[in-house]
Amino acid sequence: MTGFIQRREFLTGASMLFLWGPLDANKLIGSTVQMVKGMSFDERDEIAVGTKNYGPMIDDCGGPYRNAQVQRSVQRIADPMFRSSSRANLPWEITVLDDPSINAWAMPGGKLGINRGLLRYSRNEDDLAAAIAHEIGHIEHAHAAQTIRSKAFMDGMGSIGQNLVQSNTRGVGGALADSAITALRGPVAKLITTGYGRDYEYEADANILPVFTRIGYEPKRSSALFKTLMQVIPESNTATTSLFSTHPETRNRIAKLDEVATTLPSPAVRPVSPEFETVKRSFPTPQVIAFS
Repeated sequence: MTGFIQRREFLTGASMLFLWGPLDANKLIGSTVQMVKGMSFDERDEIAVGTKNYGPMIDDCGGPYRNAQVQRSVQRIADPMFRSSSRANLPWEITVLDDPSINAWAMPGGKLGINRGLLRYSRNEDDLAAAIAHEIGHIEHAHAAQTIRSKAFMDGMGSIGQNLVQSNTRGVGGALADSAITALRGPVAKLITTGYGRDYEYEADANILPVFTRIGYEPKRSSALFKTLMQVIPESNTATTSLFSTHPETRNRIAKLDEVATTLPSPAVRPVSPEFETVKRSFPTPQVIAFS
């Protein structure tokens, strides 16, 4: 899991200086408050932040995995879930990332990243669908937007350099200024890759089961990928991701999913989709994992 740890350190450390340049201590606090204070951060802003920062975020996370068939297959698996969303109007996209760690993330505005490591440890399509549905849940409930509007997030933007916006947050027509969108890139990257607070993660988990019911996945497998993470990530590891919240907390999340899943009927038997077969040809699951 070296990539898991290195990715977190990269986003919380040197990347801040790379994105924002040398610090000007005399301008930091005032500039931050000027940019974020009173931000409504509505759906238009979510889309703008996601659209502008999606490409750089992909590049920072290893770049896209260079296999067009795998990219198409994952997109086709995700598309029915996107269409079933209450926010189906968003410009949804999903990209498989060339990153071996088992993680996924969702940017504001419907932009998802799925690490190739997660594809390897998804034993069947239900496992992959659970990860995608969880990330969709963060967007369904606008978790990033709510966090950006919070004082805690504002306070966490202390490491902002000279190229931080020095004027109004809004540009022509009231749109979020490009400088503000760029300045949010690092903090949003850290937020979406290392995970939200407990309540938001539970809310994203809760999105898995209604998605499974609408699409026809097996509810009793809604927690299987989380159980895999419990096996693969050492118990001593205190780092978190969008899908993993340390061992004790992840156990609680599994228990909540399993409790509700037992009350839901199993769907008709789903044949293995050709799309998932394409994924597994490139990413066979290690047999050493004891799946439940």
